[in-house]
Amino acid sequence: SAQVESALGAMAKIIELGGRWIVDRGDEADGMAMIDVDGKVAFIGEDDDTEVLLKFKEDSTTQLELIQMPENERLCDVVLSEDADGGQALVLTGEDGYTEKWHRTNGGDGSPKIVSRKAGNVKRRWTRENQAGQEKEDETKRGLISMSSVPEEVETKAS
Repeated sequence: SAQVESALGAMAKIIELGGRWIVDRGDEADGMAMIDVDGKVAFIGEDDDTEVLLKFKEDSTTQLELIQMPENERLCDVVLSEDADGGQALVLTGEDGYTEKWHRTNGGDGSPKIVSRKAGNVKRRWTRENQAGQEKEDETKRGLISMSSVPEEVETKAS
């Protein structure tokens, strides 16, 4: 009975970890991983079809690991931690010392994670001609004339 409760608690924890995660690989470009309710991990944008599974270590309900299937090869230890902003993070550490940190993209309840930005940090860049905020080009330089400068007799013939 205690083992069953323990197993159910472990399954609930895997379900809780389900969702999208930003993969921070340090110097390499960030990626994205999705963990489903069964613990299967999919790496978005990667062509590798290798099946990877997040599961609890044998005889443990607190220690996680990533396993490559079907060989059942252990890839790394996984530790659930907290980000600086209070969100969940997974720290993955391989036997060779390689480390990745995965950051949850949504709140614990599944709602989108709110990312605060520093005010004035991003400067606006104007890229289109005559867009608000850019000096307007003189219309006569572009060969344009306004309808008010067209003689009345030309206007009536065009109608």
